[in-house]
Amino acid sequence: MPAGARALYLHLMDESDDDGIVVGAIIIRMANLRNRDLDALIDNGYVVPLVDTPEKERVVYITHWHDCNTYKHPIVPSKYRDNLLMTLPDIENRLFKVKNDNSLPTDIESS
Repeated sequence: MPAGARALYLHLMDESDDDGIVVGAIIIRMANLRNRDLDALIDNGYVVPLVDTPEKERVVYITHWHDCNTYKHPIVPSKYRDNLLMTLPDIENRLFKVKNDNSLPTDIESS
């Protein structure tokens, strides 16, 4: 995989929201990388483009995001969570659950 794609992946991981979703076009511009770097990540399965989002924004879900991150604070669901569930319906059981009282997410509370 090209060095630019690897660098982009690190930037995407750093800038993603609490659901592992990020607007790729902003990060590409910010990091002075290229669209083909994001295409390489898509082709290799590192990110998945979300349906029903503006094509020019290149909104993506980082497939290994939940494997690499845990939360010990109240999370903010992504504004693209519905798009993620339309794109990958089976992902719902992996998303952090938000409690109504702003306490810890239900899937990481200690017993």
